Amino acid sequence: MDPDVIFEDRIPPLTPADLATFSHLGITADLLNQARIERVTDRAAREEYGIVGYGDMSGVVFPYMDPMTGHRWSARVRRDNPEMEGGKPRNKYISAYGDRRHLYFPPGSAELMHDPAVPIVLVEAEKSALALVTWAARMGRKLLPVAMGGCWGWRGRIGKVENSNGERVDEVGPIADLRWASNGRKTYVLFDANASTNPKVQQARAALVRESRKQGADVLVPERNSTGG
Repeated sequence: MDPDVIFEDRIPPLTPADLATFSHLGITADLLNQARIERVTDRAAREEYGIVGYGDMSGVVFPYMDPMTGHRWSARVRRDNPEMEGGKPRNKYISAYGDRRHLYFPPGSAELMHDPAVPIVLVEAEKSALALVTWAARMGRKLLPVAMGGCWGWRGRIGKVENSNGERVDEVGPIADLRWASNGRKTYVLFDANASTNPKVQQARAALVRESRKQGADVLVPERNSTGG
């Protein structure tokens, strides 16, 4: 699918309300432009970014880019009008169908990835990673913020295995992008604020800490206020 196709029904890249929301987190319009974050209609989300499913897929798209080549790996859309279930939005974020899972590396990550003295900060939401980029710039600090697209976003399909019935099935485990949190590198696991109250999020965080330490990372788990959602 051609990532440069322009659709006639595309709404403006980002609305003033969108820009205000990002600005509240300290995220500049220039960084949003570098990250290629834009608004998409339902049609553009489906035809340009490979988003599928029932309902309206229009919203704000976060392209997942290969930090080394600039090639788009995948994308995730924050939907404007997700279905409601029990008074809460369901499937507020939708990832591109069939894409292999990747972590979200903000613009400027490439040169930081190969410097083991630069700490990694693993967060849930793309907005959190972008907010940390601008915070680090203001503070004159070097950080490599990396978003996972959810508390379990660091796990995905990593290959095929044979099950007890002799069938070839997907093998699920830590994705390759997590390899940067290894070999003694200081790694902060900074989940959203609900990690202090949500048992499922706590389970995901604990599993990520174990895996990162298994890979040799020097892991710290500070508390935080949420910038996700």
